[in-house]
Amino acid sequence: MSLKGFVGAIIGGLVELSARRGGALLVGLLESFSSFWASAFKEVIVFTLIIPVLLVAQPDDAPPRGG
Repeated sequence: MSLKGFVGAIIGGLVELSARRGGALLVGLLESFSSFWASAFKEVIVFTLIIPVLLVAQPDDAPPRGG
């Protein structure tokens, strides 16, 4: 349960509470639909959702590279 909460928080963003709630709702809905259609892969589908978010999202306060 805590790993799915982490996925929801990452998808929604860690700054605003309402965005985290939306991310958790999205994860819950995706898990519900995936367990209905492909119950054997519901965990894989939920955790695969985080990969594009982590690849695209850039932190705003990242230090500049190169020194």
